Amino acid sequence: MFEYIVNHFNRQIDTAAINTESLTPMIAEAATLLASKLGQGCVFGVSSDQAFAAGFELNRLLLNLHSQQRPSLPSVFLNSNQFGHAQTIDSYAQALAHMLKHEDMLVIFSSSGEEKPLLALAELSQNNMISCLYIGPNGSITKLLDQSSSQIIIPSMTANNLLQLQISLTHLLVELAEISLFGANIHE
Repeated sequence: MFEYIVNHFNRQIDTAAINTESLTPMIAEAATLLASKLGQGCVFGVSSDQAFAAGFELNRLLLNLHSQQRPSLPSVFLNSNQFGHAQTIDSYAQALAHMLKHEDMLVIFSSSGEEKPLLALAELSQNNMISCLYIGPNGSITKLLDQSSSQIIIPSMTANNLLQLQISLTHLLVELAEISLFGANIHE
């Protein structure tokens, strides 16, 4: 059992070490975009079922449910499981198109890059010139997004490791946005 525990942590450390160099420029770009949008509008986080925890964590962190050292930042979180069938996806995308403003941002967490509801929302962001941040593996969503969007493409890995990395990246992005918006790391 002890060996299994050690191997588990070693896999996590290896995943972080392997991805540090390739993800750093993407993270810096995403954090800059996130901070600029938080200074102007609202962040709408959406996720697939498998990435639910990462999307929920983004919303929790932005609403500042972990400390009282800064004001809450505007955030809404929706899970693609709420969308259901194709008609519901279309209706939801249309409603969101009316809610989203140019100064808002859509953050998409995906476990495959292929989920139909998330593809519809990525397309909606592009058609309405809404900034989008995608965090997940390479897939159809990445092909839809243009230069005005930011992407953190996570190399293929197990679902658990992907979700853990998405949550870790979420914490890092919010911390970097806080530093940009409030001038210092308020968690030190």
